Amino acid sequence: MDKSEAKKQIRQDLLKARLNMTDRQERVDALQRVMRIWLFGRPELVIGAYWPIKGEFDPLPALHRWKEDGELTGESQLRRIGLPGVDKVHKTLTFHAWYPGCPMEEDAYGIPKPKDTEVIVPTLLFVPCIGYCLLYTSPSPRDQRGSRMPSSA
Repeated sequence: MDKSEAKKQIRQDLLKARLNMTDRQERVDALQRVMRIWLFGRPELVIGAYWPIKGEFDPLPALHRWKEDGELTGESQLRRIGLPGVDKVHKTLTFHAWYPGCPMEEDAYGIPKPKDTEVIVPTLLFVPCIGYCLLYTSPSPRDQRGSRMPSSA
């Protein structure tokens, strides 16, 4: 098995493990609480996140509370949440303002994104991951397509 196949297998195994966690809801609840505490007092006004797919943690409830908290405290500038979308024609990635209940449409990869909302530029991003590796070499090894791989993969 070459590195590309090994990496694909690791991703599949991690996805399966994530979907089969027996204590998944408890972990989600705990992470929501941690996010709310971590976000308290942050200076960012525009945070980019993601629409959760394949069992990914959903950061949107905690981010919506962060947005509401800013409105309740009377901050002079409103907090914004952006979700990414890849344009079907140009394949460019942009972030669009999101709020609960806003109209959604599929992007170039079939992932929901806000429809016809303002393009915004986040200063902080929440990015989903399947797994993580604590050790990267410098420079990181590359697969056949030039993508960075963990040194343990």
